[in-house]
Amino acid sequence: LAIIRNFINTQNNIISNTIDSTQHIAVVLQGGGAASQEILRQERKRRQKKPPKQGGSRKGRAPNIRQDFEAGYQLLYKDYFSKSPRYPDYKFRRRFRMHRSLFLKIVNDIEQHNVYFTHRANALGNFGLRGIQKITAAL
Repeated sequence: LAIIRNFINTQNNIISNTIDSTQHIAVVLQGGGAASQEILRQERKRRQKKPPKQGGSRKGRAPNIRQDFEAGYQLLYKDYFSKSPRYPDYKFRRRFRMHRSLFLKIVNDIEQHNVYFTHRANALGNFGLRGIQKITAAL
């Protein structure tokens, strides 16, 4: 009796691993009845065992990389725009080829006239780059 059970289990495993969807259709069309229902049940069970892929915004994609935009802004601010910046005025002028006051005026004017350069949240509610970061990168 144990040998017969083992044989049936082996046959079921072979069937579930080798029968594709066209063979399922052929069995159903030929009136396989209970056999076709068993094959379909085993196929559904096999498909349910696969763990779902987790990831990014689309199924099967890798998760989005977390980028710390706020830390980048803090570094930029401390380096060039705080009350006591890390780099003095002559280093700012060498880096940006203009005075700090002119640069800040340009940033304010661009932020008022172009929505792209404003600090906004994306569809997930995560905030992106600030205008000053985008303009610094553009220079």
